[in-house]
Amino acid sequence: MVQDALKAMQMKYNNESNPVEAMFVFPMHDQSCVYKFEAEIEGRCIVAEIQDKTQAKETYADAIASGHTAMMMSEDDQSGDIFEVKLGNLPANTEAKLTLGYVRELTVESDGTVVFTLPTLLNPRYTPAGSPPTLDSQVPYVSSTSVPYAFTFTAKIEGNFIIEQVYSKTEKLKVEKSEDGKTAMVELDESYKFDHDLSLEVKYQSNNEPQIILEKKLPDGVIQFLKILVGLLKEDVLMLNYFPEFKDETKVKGEYVFIIDRSGSMQGHNIEQAKETLLLLIKSLPQDCMFNIIGFGNNYESLFEKSKLYNEDSLNKAKKHQKSIQANMGGTEILQPLQYVYSVDVQPTYSRQVFLLTDGEVSNTDVVIALVKRNAHTTRVFSFGIGSGASTSLVEGVARVSGGRATYVRESDRLQSKVISALKCSMEPSIIDIELEWNLPKGVTATNIPSKVPMESKTESSLKLKGKMESKHIEHTQTFDLSSAAIKDNLVPLHRLAAKSQIKDLEYDIDVHNFDYEANEEKKREIILVSTAASVMSKYTAFVGIDKERGEPVQGKIQTVYIPNISSYDNVTYMSCGLADFDSFSYSSSAKYKRSLGGFSLPKFPSFNFGFLKSKKNCYAAAGSSSVEDESSQMTSADKKSSEDNLIDLIDLQSFDGSWTLTKNIASVFDKTIKEIQKANPIKNELVWTTALAVTWLQLEQSSKRDEWELIERKALDWLSQQNLEGKSTDEMLGLASAFLSGSTH
Repeated sequence: MVQDALKAMQMKYNNESNPVEAMFVFPMHDQSCVYKFEAEIEGRCIVAEIQDKTQAKETYADAIASGHTAMMMSEDDQSGDIFEVKLGNLPANTEAKLTLGYVRELTVESDGTVVFTLPTLLNPRYTPAGSPPTLDSQVPYVSSTSVPYAFTFTAKIEGNFIIEQVYSKTEKLKVEKSEDGKTAMVELDESYKFDHDLSLEVKYQSNNEPQIILEKKLPDGVIQFLKILVGLLKEDVLMLNYFPEFKDETKVKGEYVFIIDRSGSMQGHNIEQAKETLLLLIKSLPQDCMFNIIGFGNNYESLFEKSKLYNEDSLNKAKKHQKSIQANMGGTEILQPLQYVYSVDVQPTYSRQVFLLTDGEVSNTDVVIALVKRNAHTTRVFSFGIGSGASTSLVEGVARVSGGRATYVRESDRLQSKVISALKCSMEPSIIDIELEWNLPKGVTATNIPSKVPMESKTESSLKLKGKMESKHIEHTQTFDLSSAAIKDNLVPLHRLAAKSQIKDLEYDIDVHNFDYEANEEKKREIILVSTAASVMSKYTAFVGIDKERGEPVQGKIQTVYIPNISSYDNVTYMSCGLADFDSFSYSSSAKYKRSLGGFSLPKFPSFNFGFLKSKKNCYAAAGSSSVEDESSQMTSADKKSSEDNLIDLIDLQSFDGSWTLTKNIASVFDKTIKEIQKANPIKNELVWTTALAVTWLQLEQSSKRDEWELIERKALDWLSQQNLEGKSTDEMLGLASAFLSGSTH
């Protein structure tokens, strides 16, 4: 579940007289931990170092003014998923290879599938009035249909478990597995189209098995060479992944607030998915809840002044509202609807859950995250980044600080199944007062990251997770053996991840609304200390490097060249492009720049080479197979549309209490006539028979989408269990319904 890789871009500038300053803005995942930035120019290696960002800017400017070639890499001040690289004073007709190294954890879906996403799109971020623009606003954009470079990709998947399947929903791939099934080599089998983020998935034969990695500290000689005085690189780091399950039948009374992005950028497929998902959500709600729907763009509108009890009347109003939703509200002012939600007190005995569906193209993420964190004691936020180019900084941040869950929905995904999965999660009781109790070998300090692990014959250890769930004490104990987990890696990626986690928590602690200047400054100083000690970039630090080995200053007036970014929109006026994040794989990409920018011909600008960082730890990667085919793709497009439309119609026709009334529309869904249904009715109650048919139709015709309608079915079965079935059981009724429908099921 950890990705660890190098990425490089190769630049060559052809001009007879003038040097250039090349500027490249690109997206990376918000949790990406950048710990290395180097350049190779005419055989000389320049290694950048971490500095306070203000100091780094001065160092870079002084170097340029002195005629040195210099490079700088920094993170956007507002959004942690936008990065900028500058290479200044690159002499004419000179080639430079820039390499950055970073590591991050990969996304694991609820079914155990590990997902790797390589961001390539950076859609223009909406900047609310009074907010500073993000870095991408200064960079020219090109649409995905006009990308001036090509791209190739290779990946190595390596881990401790046997790979069951590697595939991509969007790419055609070549996949070669090793004999033991634990390694796979992957490469693109067709030209990459820049209209989406590259996404790969991997399934293992063993899901949710505990994993432990003990990464040793850097050797003392390296620590002395790097002059490391403080920080995690001087310690051993232990990572333990395990998956406790706590069974609790307690039903939580919830208040569900659905905030839907209706800005112009949501037009088309995104808003249609959001509308269908909203219908599914409101029909899946339990009867004893409260709910509200809020749409936003430049402003916002709320269905109810405050959340209403879920009943037949409020559901009908919500259905009418759902049908009228359009992406016609302008920009992306996400702060205002959240402020409105928090301005209303949480109802006593109710737990408030917010579902935020957005394409995330907003610049003031730090302000939004700070607001969500201040209200985390009353409200959890489940965030959904829709489409390629969504802001991972926003989506990750609001979920992390509120105790919710962040989910990404790419063009090939079904938003419905992912949102319903989160809805099920929100209905479960929260665990509070969490404690970690370590039982480690003698001599190991019981801290979250032990200072040292002595070499003993007995290394059996355990970790106990304790907390409360609805006033009940719960605990889970996980045992592990340290002796089988130790690895040595001079690149210490786990150390970097630990440092990045510390940095993000400290960044979230800085409240942009807090006028306690000294308190915020103290947190910034702590971030800078952790960042520089671990050589991990943060919002307040930057990498900077200078080519001091060149014998003479670079001559000539510098021309600034912006490498254009890629947007998913066809018509763009300004823009930015992307590097990526990595797992335990290697990437390779090359690009040829075929356009002339500012009168300067750049025949190889930029090209990327992504290299695999060798690691013995259990890293997950994702890849794809061209032989994998979506189950639904075997239908004709007309059949598929009809099937999906029938599912939406059936859900729409369900009553508030979970039952279905026999109408011409529902008979059409079953491909029967009303008379046929009435004639086959085994009992007097027509409502019961119709509801049994509806549940059975879901089970027979929509089994592949069970995760989407499971709550719909549960509500119907609860209703059936309370009815007079004239001596028959619920299972008997469903059996009779199955026999009736199967007679003409297509």
